[in-house]
This record gives sequence, structure tokens and C-alpha cells, in this order.
Amino acid sequence: MSKLIKVIAKAFTQLGIILKDELTSLKLARLANGGTNKYMIVQDIHGIRYLIRVNGKLFPPFTRTHEHDNLQQLKQHKITNNVLLNDRLHGFQICVVDSAKNFSEISIDRTHNSQLVAISQEIKKCHEKNNFQNRYPVANTAIHSLKKLPKIEQVKVESHLEIILRMLFTLALDENNHVSSHNDLLPSNVYIKKRHVHFVDWEYAAVNHRAYDLSYFIISAALAPCQEQKLIDAYDPLNTFATKQAVLLTKPVIYFLLITWNLAKFTRTNLPAQQLRSLTLSIQDVYSHSASKRLTTEIRFFHTILRDAPRNLQPIQNNVSKTGSDICLPNQRR
Repeated sequence: MSKLIKVIAKAFTQLGIILKDELTSLKLARLANGGTNKYMIVQDIHGIRYLIRVNGKLFPPFTRTHEHDNLQQLKQHKITNNVLLNDRLHGFQICVVDSAKNFSEISIDRTHNSQLVAISQEIKKCHEKNNFQNRYPVANTAIHSLKKLPKIEQVKVESHLEIILRMLFTLALDENNHVSSHNDLLPSNVYIKKRHVHFVDWEYAAVNHRAYDLSYFIISAALAPCQEQKLIDAYDPLNTFATKQAVLLTKPVIYFLLITWNLAKFTRTNLPAQQLRSLTLSIQDVYSHSASKRLTTEIRFFHTILRDAPRNLQPIQNNVSKTGSDICLPNQRR
């Protein structure tokens, strides 16, 4: 038995949990898609399952200290998460996996609007109650993600970088709407039991624009337009935070990040044209959507990026879905 396994076994004992099987008979598995965390799932004598996550690499400026501090705030504000123990010294977490299903396991249709409302309200609760001290460097992430690609892959998306950075600059000016955010709301990180929602995997929690969490979930969950509208309306029914406009600006950023992360992982395959079309269409929506008028007036931004828009952003006549279903989602940062 390794030293780490002995420490984990002792932690379960201290939590008063009796496992069904000895940890000596289990091996840590690496997360799929090149993740750096390792994990194992175990079960206690009552049938309750637990996820043991052995910490992998975190990309700067994120640290395990920030993660620990953020988890402490969640506990203080009674925001549900599944972490029973976060051992920074030995680098592992013990999380409970109950009978709730993650969002990716649920067949979402119009009859599940109540679940979207519950998710939206949990996002808002996180945004309003926490006071995370670290910040999510979205612009630097976009730049570095592109630079890490081979040159042959960079040319596929580099023409979009400047306009993405302009959008991020606009969002940065909207300081009043920078809040404590999860920043990794993949469907697999959203768990639902009836109408009770909790989020898992808070490694990249930090201050960010409130539209980032909403946009990331909208795209990664491939929500239909009516579902997207339901999520946004439940979060900001009177559009007090100009959430509709901010999501409009943020969605191209999310598409850009997902594409660069996918290219980094699948460089031997050709990037499907639909992925670039989704990015381009989302940028065009920023220009053409009537909801952008408020931002045009308040921040005087859109006339600038329209004037300097890359030449390749010509109107596209097609029926490509704008919901993000054509994006292959990575677990790139685990």
C-alpha cells in the first residue's frame, strides 16, 4: 500500500466512513482526455459512493490555496458542493457521489424548464454570496491557448483573436458585473436531484464576469435557443445586469477557447468546419442582434469592432446550429 493510499484510508476512518472494500485492492485511474488529476470511486457499507480525486496540475495563476479558500467560502455560505475533505498537504479530495444525476445524463427538453431555472438560481447564488480573492485571466488564457498550438493549427483561428480580445476588453470595463464564478460549468459538473442543484469541481473558481458561467453552460450543454432564454430570464428576469447583452459578447469567447483547447488535444485531426462556423456566427450575432443596442450606447464599443472586423467575417448562409452542439468539449484543464 502506497503512503498516499494509507493517508486516504486514514481520512475515511476519521470521517467515520467504513468502506466496503480495502483501498489496497484499488488503483488510481487517470481522468480521460489527458487530464492531470487521478481518481478512484469507492463505496461504503451503506452503498454510498465516494470520489477520491488526487490533485494534478493547475495552470497559473490558480493554486490549491485559492481552491481551499474558495471551498471554505462555499461552506460558510451554505452553497452545496460534494467535497467532504480537501487535503492540501497530501493533495487529494474526498467527494460524495449520491443518487443525483449530472446534467449530461439527463434528457433535457421543454418539460425540464424547472431544472434550468434551478441551475440558473444556483449560479446566481454563487455569484451573489461569495467573495473569491483570485481572478480568472480569460484574455491571457485565450492568448496562451493559441500560442501553445502548432503553427499549422494557429492559422485556423488566429484571425479571430483580436476581435475576441476586444470583446473581453469590453467585458472588463463592466466591473460591477465581475463576481465570484465557478468557471467550469460543464454539464458533467452540474448535479441535479429533483430541483436541488449542486456544482462540483471548483478548481478554477475565481472572479470573472457573471456572463461567463452562463455562456459556458449554454454552449457546453448545447441548449436550444428557447432553453438558453429560459436560463437567462431565470437569472436576470428584468435584465438588470444587462445579462442578455453580456452573454451575447461572451459566447464567442467560449467558442474560441473550446476550439483552441480541442486543437491542442486533437492536432492530428482536421478541425470540423462547423466549429469555426459556430464561432463566426456568434461573432456576427454580436453585430446584428438587437439586444446589442444597449451596449453600443453605454460603452460605445460595437462601432469600433465593426470598423476593424477581420475580412473573413462575411455573412454565412447555412443552417448550422448556434447552440454549440458541434463543439467537442474537452476536460482540458483537469
